[in-house]
Amino acid sequence: MKKAFLLSCCLCLSLQAKYQPVPLDNVAKSPICLTMPSSGTNWLLASLQFLTHRPVKRSITAIPGKVIDENKAAIYHAHFPSELISANRNNKLIIITRNYRELLLRYAKYNPSKTLNLEKLDVEYWIRWYRDMLECFDFWPSHNRLLITYEDLLLKPQQVYEDLLDFLDEKRDLLDTFLENLGTYKEQTLRLYNRKYRRAGGSVSRGTDVLFHTMQVDGELIEQIDQMMQKDIPQRLWEAYLQHYCTPVDKENMTRKKL
Repeated sequence: MKKAFLLSCCLCLSLQAKYQPVPLDNVAKSPICLTMPSSGTNWLLASLQFLTHRPVKRSITAIPGKVIDENKAAIYHAHFPSELISANRNNKLIIITRNYRELLLRYAKYNPSKTLNLEKLDVEYWIRWYRDMLECFDFWPSHNRLLITYEDLLLKPQQVYEDLLDFLDEKRDLLDTFLENLGTYKEQTLRLYNRKYRRAGGSVSRGTDVLFHTMQVDGELIEQIDQMMQKDIPQRLWEAYLQHYCTPVDKENMTRKKL
């Protein structure tokens, strides 16, 4: 038990060592995107950069033809809440979450052995990471925070981008053109992303199939994941942000049944 705990701590420190505190250039005006990995981070930032002309302080594969206005407050990105020590609650905070089942199964499946193995994945660490993000969002003033989901980003793009632009006090001038060419822009950025990160395996995106990994495992494993999440996530956070994911899965019709 002690060995597992120490290994977990080492993993936590090694991952967070890659991410330094976000160096905000204009504290009050710089919005921040806080995301879990594999939750649409690159696409979200690339599309926001295209629609708002704001600089993005993260290495991304951008949409070709973008125009950047360096006089506008930049959009910053963070993976860990601990990166936000130079921010304050006057910053606008955008968080994107993803179905926790899909997230854990994606990382359990695409581990170095390429097999589905939760035992080789530090599940407790990932759950703590998810919990810390939700606690950070829950702590932020309601008027200065916006939560979007990976699923809505894929399935309800118009509503998501309208909400994002309104939240950032940006005009919708480019939105219609962007939505009309959404497929082309996605294909372009995905191709660039796969080229840039080919050594790491590139993207494992499955288009708009938001239950791709869930549909490949049995119900017993899904129940195991649900139980681990409910055990380690405070009830108020669970009910506010995650409970809607905890639904029976109808594999025959490839849909989620509402409770």
